[in-house]
Amino acid sequence: MFLKGGVLMVLAYDSPRQTADIDLTTTLESEGDIGNRVQELLDAAFPRAAATLGYADLVVKTHSVKPLPKKRDLPDATFPALKLKIASAKRATSQEKALEAGKVPVAIDVDISFNERLLQIQVLELTGCQELFA
Repeated sequence: MFLKGGVLMVLAYDSPRQTADIDLTTTLESEGDIGNRVQELLDAAFPRAAATLGYADLVVKTHSVKPLPKKRDLPDATFPALKLKIASAKRATSQEKALEAGKVPVAIDVDISFNERLLQIQVLELTGCQELFA
């Protein structure tokens, strides 16, 4: 997956632009049940990522995955994107209980686009010698 959009502008170029979601594009094929596949991959990666980043007391999971565009709007379209809501809560708190009950105490919206041509790929170095593909 590759970062794009407003968050990329802030990280790479110190842009003052405000953004409400994280925009990604992927080389994954959008066929089959890609929504469930992406959710499984993310949910498997979240605990390790939280622990590695020093947030062992944080529970993170995919709350919802919706294909875009909506079939009622474009009935013949094969969806070129997924809209995800990623929820988090502090472990052993009322937030975690709410998360387990299907509520979203804290959420981040993520849009993942498919079938986009990657014109330019940039590698950003983050703290801890981590790399981010943009």
